[in-house]
Amino acid sequence: MEEKTGGDSTKVDLKALKEWKVMVKEPPSNEAYKILKKIPLRQISNMATELKDTVTVKTDDTLKTVIKALLNYNVSSVPVIKPGHAMFGGTVAGFVDLLDIATFVAKSFPEGTTMKKEESDTLHRNMVDLADTPAWMLINCCHKDLTFALHQDHPATDAVDLFSKGIHRVCLFDDTKHFTGMCSQFDIVKCLATKFDNAEMKTCGMTSLKDLGYGTSKMISGEALQGVISIEPDATLLAAAQKMAKTGVKALALVAPSDGHLMGNFSASDLMNAMSLETEEGELAKLISIFFTPLEKFLAEHSPNSLYPEVQLPSSSFSDTCKLMAKKHIHQLWVAPTLEPVTARVPIGIVTLTDINRIVLGNLPSCSHHTAPCAIQTPQGA
Repeated sequence: MEEKTGGDSTKVDLKALKEWKVMVKEPPSNEAYKILKKIPLRQISNMATELKDTVTVKTDDTLKTVIKALLNYNVSSVPVIKPGHAMFGGTVAGFVDLLDIATFVAKSFPEGTTMKKEESDTLHRNMVDLADTPAWMLINCCHKDLTFALHQDHPATDAVDLFSKGIHRVCLFDDTKHFTGMCSQFDIVKCLATKFDNAEMKTCGMTSLKDLGYGTSKMISGEALQGVISIEPDATLLAAAQKMAKTGVKALALVAPSDGHLMGNFSASDLMNAMSLETEEGELAKLISIFFTPLEKFLAEHSPNSLYPEVQLPSSSFSDTCKLMAKKHIHQLWVAPTLEPVTARVPIGIVTLTDINRIVLGNLPSCSHHTAPCAIQTPQGA
């Protein structure tokens, strides 16, 4: 910056917005980072098309409208726009994503709520209020949707720096400070999945999950450090939503009570399938009963694919993991010591979109439920 002094006032000529950068203290040496450094955020934005650019809701839209937007466009979050209000980075008041909705639903029902007859009126009122909740009340319910804005011409690695800290998405804006799109953790993984066939990406792509620190199932005081939060198949949908709200995770491992093998995957998107059912007055009783349905039964009827969760071995490569997540459009997958027989698929770890971004940046996860993945290092002279 250059300072110009005139009279009693000091004027500062600021650089163009696109010239401001997120500074990473020691940039990683791996090729995944180097390639993303060359790609502008606008190129991988998941709102770069005319169709996707319409995926927004207003602050006074209801939860029903938010759910329809998420389902119709098959996205996991939507920006909430405050009409007539110009904020830095555009008119975005914040985001609402699947975990925000799961958290809000869980908080709408007191713990220990059952389907007893004397509670039916209260549950009915809760569901009416829930469906009509304005979008602004849902923003950042999970406390993981802080709003960050980056210039659309910044490199993708600027977003990776934020995503590695657990931020799910960022707003993009242009030189006029207008909101132009949104980039998410998944967009980074989807981009990486297309690059591993390049010769310069093969070394880092071949690194195994085990070598990165995932799927080693270390124990301290009887607790696994790999972030596997589980629930049993006979637990209710409401209990699952409340557990997700408490732990802040987007997915629970559905495990057999007898031997702990993986039976399914319950995520915030599965909860959306329940919330998308008709919520008119005559159907509320039906919707309420669904929240007290055992998970295994609910998944079989409304989300059968979740009974066949994606699993990787500790020996699976970083490349295969990213490609699988991109192809299946999933936000996490489980790590198990073996794939056969099915009853031996005991989850010893989980790899999430946040983990992929941490690996690219070379950051060690600071949360206690993870072992510390190492950075992918490209050998000297490779």
